Amino acid sequence: GQGVLSALKAAGVQGEIIRGGDIAEQALNVISQYLLANPKTACIIGLASAPTEVIPQAVEEAGLSNIPNGGFDLTPKITANIKAGLTTASVDQQPFWQGFLPVLMAAYNKRYGLAPASFNTSNALIDKDKLKFIEKYAGTYR
Repeated sequence: GQGVLSALKAAGVQGEIIRGGDIAEQALNVISQYLLANPKTACIIGLASAPTEVIPQAVEEAGLSNIPNGGFDLTPKITANIKAGLTTASVDQQPFWQGFLPVLMAAYNKRYGLAPASFNTSNALIDKDKLKFIEKYAGTYR
């Protein structure tokens, strides 16, 4: 969240963090209520899959439109929202690597004494143009 706020600040945009939770229904309620109270919101960035999935629905439920939004993670719902033009983009955090590499490195450290390496698994911004590469793996390997 702090990284998003820092990037917004560098672009001259004021931001704040609202806690939507990890459950889609809860995130939908929190985001919808925030938008009803703050209808001049310029953009929304979800910090996990649940809020990112429901942002377009929250915007609609608040009676608003055309609020650019994006977030983090790729799920079938997020990729569908990107494909439909309801979400601009989402950061592909590549959870397969995030889960697999630590186990692999721990095993290699124990077996061979190799020190763990550091990998950036969150460097891809997925928009409509990049969906064809990841869409079938969203929610599984991506």
